[in-house]
Amino acid sequence: MEWRWLDNDLIRKKLKGLDCILCLEGSAGFLGLSNQSMTNRIQVYSVNPINEDGIECILVESYDGIEYEVNDDLRYTTPEQTLIDLLKYDRSVQTILEALSNYYFKHGESFETLLPVLPEALMETFEKYKTDAIEYYNE
Repeated sequence: MEWRWLDNDLIRKKLKGLDCILCLEGSAGFLGLSNQSMTNRIQVYSVNPINEDGIECILVESYDGIEYEVNDDLRYTTPEQTLIDLLKYDRSVQTILEALSNYYFKHGESFETLLPVLPEALMETFEKYKTDAIEYYNE
């Protein structure tokens, strides 16, 4: 896939009929947690390899333990799972900051619903980004 703006129509078109869960940057954009960005691939979790142009397939043994939602046959990680995964896999700093910031403001200037599900092992990473995320749109 050539570099292009990632939008929800493109995501639905590329993933139609595939056994996968949209995740990471793709899910953050789909959910409105981050601004859609230029990309040449869509990230998904799958139990089987997906060899399609423009898809970054992250193999998992099963979908157990991955929190996801379904809308019109498209599976995508929940906002909390998306944030956890972005932190866990040390993805794009810009996406992490935007996603945390947008989550914070969408939830009444609070991380109250994220903290109970955030693994202890990621708390230090979360704290590293927290203040910058809250101030992200003020700079």
